[in-house]
Amino acid sequence: MFKRAFFVMPALGFGLAALVGCSTATPTAAPAPVVTSSSSSSAAPTSSSAPVEKPQPVAEKPQAAVEKPVVKQPECAVNPADAPVPPADPYTTLPTEYGVQLKIAGAPEVVKVGKPVEVEVTLCNNSPVAYPEVGVVFAIARCSCAGDPSHISRGTAAWFDTASGSWIDLKQPVMGTGMDYLSQFSKRQPLPKGKTVTVRYRFTFDRSMGEGDGGVVATAVTTNGPMAISEVRAPFKVRH
Repeated sequence: MFKRAFFVMPALGFGLAALVGCSTATPTAAPAPVVTSSSSSSAAPTSSSAPVEKPQPVAEKPQAAVEKPVVKQPECAVNPADAPVPPADPYTTLPTEYGVQLKIAGAPEVVKVGKPVEVEVTLCNNSPVAYPEVGVVFAIARCSCAGDPSHISRGTAAWFDTASGSWIDLKQPVMGTGMDYLSQFSKRQPLPKGKTVTVRYRFTFDRSMGEGDGGVVATAVTTNGPMAISEVRAPFKVRH
């Protein structure tokens, strides 16, 4: 047993030595270092690096102002028909086909006695007649607040003269029971077809008036006569 074990051990030692001395295997080469491209890596900043410029803020261009559409007021239409001034008796009203457009603007629903109120009367000659000269009559209408059976109001009225920049009192500022108030016209001027005229008026109810239903009246008249061309009324309540 002992001799056999001795024989085997040298053989093993010899075999290992032979393998070491006679081996032709080439040793495995170490992996090559991976070279990173300079375009895909960032270099560490150094003290000699150029300063990085910050992007300058871009100034915003001011937006152009949006122009609001100008709303044009409707113009006074010119009637394509032509007609002469119709004959009529003084202090009467012409037929409606010869009438002009008439409006009162600014009259409130309630008027206080003793408090002045301003309104505008506008004429538009959309009739077939080119009137040589017209005037505007303005008056305080009869009112149930007058306290008498005739209902004739008490108060004052004036029209604004743009030439002098002053108010001119009306001699007869209230309507009576007849048509004589038509002679108290103001702002006389030619009124050809398609022309517009606006006149400012101011009126005040006397403090002695009661409460009731009242109004103001505007009438376009021919200065020759006079004859009423058209008339409009603005009603309101009279209160203290």
